Amino acid sequence: MSRQLVLSWLVGVILSAVVGTARAEIVPVEFLLDDPNGPVNRISLEISALGGLVGDSDTATLSGNVLSELDIDFDVDDHDGVINTVRFTGGTISFSDMTFDLRVPLFFSASARTRDVKGTLNTLGPPTPVVGEMFPTEGHELTLNQGRVTLTGDTDAEISFADEPLTSSTMGQATLTIFPPIVNGTMASYDLELRMPVDFDQETDANGITVRIEGSGIIVASGMFTRDLPNLLLSDLTGNGAVDFEDLTVLLAAWNTSVSAAEGNLVNPGSTPVNFEDLTVLLADWTGPLGAPAAPTGELAAAVPEPSSLSLLTMTALLLAGRPRRRRTSASRVR
Repeated sequence: MSRQLVLSWLVGVILSAVVGTARAEIVPVEFLLDDPNGPVNRISLEISALGGLVGDSDTATLSGNVLSELDIDFDVDDHDGVINTVRFTGGTISFSDMTFDLRVPLFFSASARTRDVKGTLNTLGPPTPVVGEMFPTEGHELTLNQGRVTLTGDTDAEISFADEPLTSSTMGQATLTIFPPIVNGTMASYDLELRMPVDFDQETDANGITVRIEGSGIIVASGMFTRDLPNLLLSDLTGNGAVDFEDLTVLLAAWNTSVSAAEGNLVNPGSTPVNFEDLTVLLADWTGPLGAPAAPTGELAAAVPEPSSLSLLTMTALLLAGRPRRRRTSASRVR
């Protein structure tokens, strides 16, 4: 094994405990509902009364937005994102008006109309883990909290969603996709897609008559956000936006030789060979503007060296790797 490989391996063992390859960020994302298409962004509602003896259905088209907070890991090399958790924080989803004919000849005659119905999508508890692109709808609710249903005819009544909100059921699986970024200079743009099933089933009293509202549909919404990429540091010898093991390998390959700054001679290029001064600069820039990993706690915190100790261990490893091996004499082997 070459000396450079030994050095790289020894330093890598020391640094691997405290350095990650990705950084998690909390990103606010606004999703805008796509145009209705087939079953997408359409909710089919049925209103029935008198124990189901009368009923009718109609379909509403949906529009509006969904607000969210996403916990995303970004790769330091290609800047791809992986979504860890999702939390919905509001927005407004609007329903087009609907009309229902509740009529049994010679027995019951009424009509129902919805007006200005709107709802919000919220997460009830902590953020929900996203595995791959999937997450359960349990814990997230689309609540109709604006607008009304008006019954006229044999029965006159009004159901106000502001007074009696209608909440969706929470069973099923949704998908949340983040696409590879489009990088332009120091800026990266990310597109996302949300697909989420929605179901309603609730009974309410309307002037002494029990009215049941049922419905289902699929919400599809698109989102995007932009992100500033890390500024390149002098120690970022590979130009991937981070100071990592690839840069360390470049520096160690040029150890004790006079090369350019781009090859690892960070302090005095052309004047002195690559040495501990250059290594110290690289370690000080480790992960650059991506920031340090989250501080460890408990037993892990006790096991992770402080930065000063880290530099000392690294220098010791380098000295040990470069130290010539002493051969034992025959006399020393004689007891």
